[in-house]
Amino acid sequence: MPIRASFIVSSWYYWINPIKQQPLTQLYLATLLDENADVDVGLIDLRGNPNIEIPERDIYFYTIISPDFQELIDLNAQIRNKYPAAVHVAGGIHASFYPHEVKRYFDSVVIGDGEEIFNIILEDYKKGSLLPIYKNSSKKFQTMPKRHFIPKERVISSLFKSRPEIRATTAFFSKGCPFLCGFCANYEPHQLYRKTIDNIIAEIDYLKSEYSIEGIALVDDICIPLAENQADEYLKRVRHANIYWRGQTRAGVPQKILAKAREAGCLELAFGAESVSPEVLKIIDKRVEIATLKQTIKDCKDVGIWVQICLINGLPGEPENVVEITKEFINEVNPNSVVLCSLLVYPGSPFFINPKKYGITRIDMDYRKYQVVISRFKDIDTNRRNLNFRYENGFSEEQIIEHLLELQNFLTDEGYNK
Repeated sequence: MPIRASFIVSSWYYWINPIKQQPLTQLYLATLLDENADVDVGLIDLRGNPNIEIPERDIYFYTIISPDFQELIDLNAQIRNKYPAAVHVAGGIHASFYPHEVKRYFDSVVIGDGEEIFNIILEDYKKGSLLPIYKNSSKKFQTMPKRHFIPKERVISSLFKSRPEIRATTAFFSKGCPFLCGFCANYEPHQLYRKTIDNIIAEIDYLKSEYSIEGIALVDDICIPLAENQADEYLKRVRHANIYWRGQTRAGVPQKILAKAREAGCLELAFGAESVSPEVLKIIDKRVEIATLKQTIKDCKDVGIWVQICLINGLPGEPENVVEITKEFINEVNPNSVVLCSLLVYPGSPFFINPKKYGITRIDMDYRKYQVVISRFKDIDTNRRNLNFRYENGFSEEQIIEHLLELQNFLTDEGYNK
């Protein structure tokens, strides 16, 4: 009889529409595990519906990020009470950074990517000798995440702001980032893994044939290869795949590459500006010049790419006039959309590991507060509830919230909050 194993997808309560973002990590790992004939693989999808009935399985796999931790701890306890013979294995970015904290609640913890560790875990499970901690070091990352583990209606979404009629889904063709900004929690900093172009084209063809997908919203940190020669070859191949796409990348992409991206189906690009203050960018180790960001936004608009910029409110070192200079910058570059969020100090980030360096005196360890606080939240109570840090000499909690609300109102009034 095969081992019954399921991957848990949390409810993602911190999204307006949790269905639009696919659980790509869980789908990827489920696809890998499904290659083992001795396992019956399933996926328990709680997105937007945390109260569905949990089926009995032999092994439950959890992918933990900090905002999900408390929810998955509670769910783990409920499942243990109902199915006491089951085994619970946790991985993910939070588990990789803090395995001993996670181990208090789960039978085993996987550090790093779980790609090559499943067969070992299964063999140990059969022998009744699971290890408390497994560490994976190999990098496969070429398997195509199959979507058949979830209903078709949960695969397809409207994800393009400029073309909402496009039948779309999410995908990742690379993972990791060669940079490490102060606010970012990256277990393997300065590492970027990209699928082969043949595997990327195969995934595009799969999504088109199985789901009639017309557009893909990439969740990669860097959706266009940084090396110009690699970007050129990549875009040439994607152009022939006949797919619309959007994604996020670094400011500084040459205009000729942006033009080729547009020809290859790119409709929208997002850029993490984070701050319009050069001093703040230095403090957080962003390594992007304001002039470069301005030029890239202009180049995108010149070649016909819809532009979104992402800003973080409450970063260390913000000047007294941060709201005014932010408004001036936005009005000057006139992007199509602005996403505004308040800083969260995530476990594993440089801010969290070395808070004194950034003037942070207290970090709240209540993971229920670790939401993705973006411009959809208009009320003061919600925003205050989700601030999880304090500065020694920087802006106070009240000032950070005041700045956030003023900028939110500005973005809404000026039509940038889309």
